[in-house]
Amino acid sequence: MRTIRTTGQGRSQAVADAIEAVLVSELLAQSAALWLVSPWLSDLLVIDNTDGRFAGLTNLPRRHLLLTEALTLLSSPPAGTLVTVVTREEQTNAAVLAKLRTSQQRNAQLRLVIDPKVHDKALLTDRLLLSGSMNFTIGGTEHNTESLTIDDDPQQVGATHVQFADLYGAPR
Repeated sequence: MRTIRTTGQGRSQAVADAIEAVLVSELLAQSAALWLVSPWLSDLLVIDNTDGRFAGLTNLPRRHLLLTEALTLLSSPPAGTLVTVVTREEQTNAAVLAKLRTSQQRNAQLRLVIDPKVHDKALLTDRLLLSGSMNFTIGGTEHNTESLTIDDDPQQVGATHVQFADLYGAPR
């Protein structure tokens, strides 16, 4: 387990690296299910492949990838991950939700859950849990003082999958 604390004085490279590492590892060895739970969302730059650093591993384009693009790639056939995004129907989320809804229309592996009371903040795969006080927003990753814990304990990861399924509905 590792905890990252941010200062709120600009982009945290440690947070950016953690999110990027999780998403790239998922593209290489996809989980059956991935949960992104965040009351507020921004279409963050989550993978930096501008220098082609992942060219030998994936077919990612040589550019920055946004959160919505990464989630769409992960949930795309043929062996896509069942991606569940839990958030609120808020005006600040409208652009991200519009992109995800467009992707969802073409992709049955992408599931949106709107919960007006959601307050959890987490990115959960079959192998890893990132959780803490940070929303997956520009404010959360760049402007606020936050904490983000990275946990790879199989019992904690499994228990969180069960809890999210109970709270937000079991994935199909």
